Amino acid sequence: MVNSELDSIVETSSCTLEEYKYVYPRLMADFVKQWPDFDEITFLEREKHLHFLLIEAYERGRLRISDFEYRRKFFNSEEDFFNSMSYFEKRIASHKKIRSYLDSKIEDIEKVDVIETFTDECFASNAVQKIIYLNELGIIDLLRKEHCFATSVNNLAKLISTITDEKPTTIQPYLNALLNQTEAHNKNPYGSISTVEKVKMQLANLGFNAE
Repeated sequence: MVNSELDSIVETSSCTLEEYKYVYPRLMADFVKQWPDFDEITFLEREKHLHFLLIEAYERGRLRISDFEYRRKFFNSEEDFFNSMSYFEKRIASHKKIRSYLDSKIEDIEKVDVIETFTDECFASNAVQKIIYLNELGIIDLLRKEHCFATSVNNLAKLISTITDEKPTTIQPYLNALLNQTEAHNKNPYGSISTVEKVKMQLANLGFNAE
């Protein structure tokens, strides 16, 4: 089909994969406009089911014309039969490709959702997690090489406060406990094994491995 024809179609039972890719944005936009409470994932799942049904229908058609009595009754020649069989096989192949395309779009959307969720968890975490992140990344040790931070935890807390958007008075007790290797007043960030493991797992998922 030419693009002018594709611009007006509302069903895709005869589309090739490339034709479907062309009409997809319009069909999806029309669906969301008609059903504003639903999203693209809903449309994709609906389309996958539709093309599954089309595959089943074409499979039944191919099976029906394969019957010897049906062939003898409705086909005048072997060429007619093979042309019809080829049509069904092409339609089945096209709809399988379209379903694979829809699967890939769902996967892409879900990856984005995972990344956004992961980012929220990583960078909107509480003060304890933020300090563990900085420590596991070696940033606290790196800063402590500077004289102004090596000699003043208060200065270090002020800088980390600027980086993390936490109050210096919140940061400093955790730094004191961390740098003095104590669990005084339960302020050592590493006092919660589950929090530490969560941070390390998130960093590992990013490809970072602390030595």
